[in-house]
Amino acid sequence: MRKQVPPNIFNFLRNNSLCIIAFFCGAFAIAMSALLLGIALALSGDEFILVAKLAVITHIPVVLIEGIITASCILFLKNVKPEALDL
Repeated sequence: MRKQVPPNIFNFLRNNSLCIIAFFCGAFAIAMSALLLGIALALSGDEFILVAKLAVITHIPVVLIEGIITASCILFLKNVKPEALDL
């Protein structure tokens, strides 16, 4: 019997690098908007500090979901119409 080699993380990253980049781009956009919202609220006065913290914390699931959706769209385009991505 032939010994099976476990999947290599570098092969995974090489094959899916476009999706990983898309995930971080989508997540980064939402994370920065949440951070800027928190900064704007915090600079508006001391009474908005708690709201600023809550706004940033509650955006964490939105950041993850946006990253997943963006990566899924890029993966779909890569499989269906790769010329749209100009690869």
